[in-house]
Amino acid sequence: IAIETIEAGEDQWLEILLDQSSAARSLGFDAANRASQGDWGDPIDWGDIQDVGGVVPGRHTDLFALADSAGVVWLFWSRHEAGTWQVVSTRWDGVVWSPIEILADGLGGSREPAAALDGTDRIWLIFARRDGVGLRGLDL
Repeated sequence: IAIETIEAGEDQWLEILLDQSSAARSLGFDAANRASQGDWGDPIDWGDIQDVGGVVPGRHTDLFALADSAGVVWLFWSRHEAGTWQVVSTRWDGVVWSPIEILADGLGGSREPAAALDGTDRIWLIFARRDGVGLRGLDL
C-alpha cells in the first residue's frame, strides 16, 4: 500500500477510501483509523548523507533500527558477503558510528533481523537462519 500526498503540514487531511481499496481492511484500516490530519511526527532532516562506518558497496537488505534508553541508535541489517548472508550491526552515539560487527554468520545465511528493548534495557535480536545448505537428494 502506498499513501502519498503532495502537500504537508498540520492543515492537511489524508484519508483512505476503504470502498476503493482491496488491501486496506486486511492491513488493519477501518472507519476508526482511515483518516488523519496534521503531520506524523518530527520533521525529516534532509542534511548531507553520512558514512555509516565501514559499509562497503554490495548487497544490503532488511534494515532495522532501534533507539535504546540512552538515545543510542542501533542499526541491524543483512549483507551478502563471501557467498552467504550475514546479520551485521552498528550504532550511532550522537557523534560517530561504531565499527560494523558481524552478529550472525555461517553456511546457509542469516536474514531479516528484528530487535526489541526489554525492561532491563537489554536488546534482543531475532533473525531468520537457514541451515543444512548443500547437495541434497542427488544420487551420484
